[in-house]
Amino acid sequence: MKKTIAIFFLMGISGTFSAQTPQNDRMKAKHEKLKTDKLDARKVELQLTGGLQAFKKFMDENKVCADLESVTFFDNSIEVDDHNVPVSGKQFYFPLKFFIMSGENKNEKPLIDIDLNSIIYYSRFLYAMKEPLLFNKKSKKEIYRFTWLRTFHHPVTIRIEKDGETCLLYWKLSDGEGGYDPGKVITDKSKPVDIKIWQELKSMLQKMDFWHMNRIPQGITVDGSKWILEGAEPEQYRVVDLSSPEANDFYYTCLFLLNQTDLGINKEEIY
Repeated sequence: MKKTIAIFFLMGISGTFSAQTPQNDRMKAKHEKLKTDKLDARKVELQLTGGLQAFKKFMDENKVCADLESVTFFDNSIEVDDHNVPVSGKQFYFPLKFFIMSGENKNEKPLIDIDLNSIIYYSRFLYAMKEPLLFNKKSKKEIYRFTWLRTFHHPVTIRIEKDGETCLLYWKLSDGEGGYDPGKVITDKSKPVDIKIWQELKSMLQKMDFWHMNRIPQGITVDGSKWILEGAEPEQYRVVDLSSPEANDFYYTCLFLLNQTDLGINKEEIY
């Protein structure tokens, strides 16, 4: 019997808001501004076009989302500049396959849901910080990127790349707030790192079994943060994100990358 697929799209850009903080007035003001500055329907439609087309193609080819690992995500058709940064701010920074959630509705029919809120939210910050895509093409490099979006603090991206025996670390800081707007990049640095740093990172990733981790939808973060860790190797890509993670292997791996920079984040600002 042919199965019916119900698709529900969560549209809009995720934000973070709470009425139980010392910054209550400032938060209310920002929240109201966000509501009045919402993207018009046409702009949202354009922003989602590429991703939705890819999803529809996936659904046509696979019928149901039974085996996500079999889905190809390399896409050389995405327009990028010489640094692999998308030429359009409408481009998603992540393959849809990692943001698909499946289950059954009350009528026991297959339910497919895409966490578009998170895709748009994260992509908006990465594009503003002029970060490259990591999933769209095969590369001989190995790359890992930690994106850190704290509600009331400056957004951070840290990327480490290994090309042969050469390892480089890149980090950026913008003057926005992770729960609201990306702002402008105010720190953009890089440096070579010893191969021992790379080896230690790889050991931490192996310990946390990064390449077999699946993202668990976290919902709206209240006065917290989003920790997004991506990995790209010549034949594979993965992204895992957590909301204000506890002190576990994922947490310490991200902090390890942070500690390789000169950002000097205070302990009370790590959440």
